[in-house]
Order: sequence, then C-alpha cells, then structure tokens
Amino acid sequence: MRLSVLTAHERGGGARTTAPVNPSLGASAFINGITWFAPGSAIPFHSHNCEESVMLKILWRHGRIDATRTITETGQTHPVCAEHARRVGGRPLGAVALQRPESAGGR
Repeated sequence: MRLSVLTAHERGGGARTTAPVNPSLGASAFINGITWFAPGSAIPFHSHNCEESVMLKILWRHGRIDATRTITETGQTHPVCAEHARRVGGRPLGAVALQRPESAGGR
C-alpha cells in the first residue's frame, strides 16, 4: 500500500487523515489510518461506537468496519469510513451521515 496514492481527508484545524485500510479498499473487519497534525493544530473532542487504538503519530485502528465518530461539542455522528471512501464526481461512495439518537440524553 502506498500512502502517496491515497487521498487524505482534511479534518480541519490543521489535521489530515489517510486510511489505507477501509471498506472501499477491501477491509471487512476493521479500519485504520494515520493522522498528521500541523504545528498548533487540533481536532474536536469526539467519541466512537467501538474501541479505538491510538499510538504515537496517531496511527489508528477502529474495532468495527462501521465505526462512527461523534463530535462531543455538536453531537453530530458520521461514519469514519465516509471520510476515506473512494470518490465519484467529488462525492464519497456510500457516505451517509448518521442522525444523533434523541435517546442519547444530550451526551
């Protein structure tokens, strides 16, 4: 796998992520990737619907292929893979934003 041929997802705030293991590239059990941070950059506090393993340099792995990211401040939830799906006509294949369940109690 050559990271140089994969499109990085701009996370905002000076961070960008590349996912060499994701469903659009054939993953069927978990996803992982690398996040780079520019000096002074930050990403919003967030949570996932599965375990996440983070190592130095932010090499990440999510324990589910359908892992989601929920931004703590806004409560918005999106599939992690939507950020890294192959794109057709500028739009990600299969990218669907998930609605925050009302039963979440405002967390």
